[in-house]
Amino acid sequence: VSTQSTNMEFCVCCFLLPLLPVIVLWFLYAHYANGRDPITSWLMHRVEGARQYLLFHRRPKRIILIRHGESMGNVKHDAYGATPDHDIQLTEKGKQQAVLAGQKLREIICDEPVRFYVSPYLRTKQTFEGIREAFDTDQCTVRYEPRLREQEWGLMPTPEQVRKCKEVRDVVGSFYYRFPGGESGGDVYDRVTTFLETLYRDFHTKSTPNVVLVSHGLTCRLFLMRFFHWHVEYFQSLENFENCEFVVMEKQHDGRYQLTKPLRTWR
Repeated sequence: VSTQSTNMEFCVCCFLLPLLPVIVLWFLYAHYANGRDPITSWLMHRVEGARQYLLFHRRPKRIILIRHGESMGNVKHDAYGATPDHDIQLTEKGKQQAVLAGQKLREIICDEPVRFYVSPYLRTKQTFEGIREAFDTDQCTVRYEPRLREQEWGLMPTPEQVRKCKEVRDVVGSFYYRFPGGESGGDVYDRVTTFLETLYRDFHTKSTPNVVLVSHGLTCRLFLMRFFHWHVEYFQSLENFENCEFVVMEKQHDGRYQLTKPLRTWR
């Protein structure tokens, strides 16, 4: 019995001895991997890789931002004193601009599905209606998104007050200046940030190859600033979008987005 026991112990030692370095490395790895054993770490790595793969393929091929067409406020500055900002409508020229922009967008998107996110202001809704004429009825879906609305200008009933506030804004900077009773560019930046969270969730649950945001000049520029992590100085150097001007963000091979053309700067 003693001989058999000795032989058994010898066999066990012969089996375990080559595995000793592996066992030591196992425990060392587990200790320095935040308490996770190697198998768990490997599985988590594989799951994260699969998640990133799915996220990449569910993100749209392109994200397009477009400013509304020419509005009454663009041609008559006293319109803001007579009409609430959200009720200012497009001019006839602005409606034509929207139709033409829709045709240009259709040339880019072709017959692919497209999802629109539209500011609830009247001029942006009218712009969307003009754009939609270029698309098939079952090709596009729309969501009216309040966080894409124009910067709130507060209580400025007279053109003279508007002019004075703009002068101060030009000195302070469009990102930091807050209109009396209204918003600063930073306030708009914050709500655009929360909208981005919603947009990313929609990428996962409502996958579509094209996303179009119909919004306002400042809001579009702040969206780009937040998305690409631009600094304030660069944002404040950007010129505003022209009426119905749009920019295209295309997805690259690494999953990141890149503008198809540079933005104009005034300095």
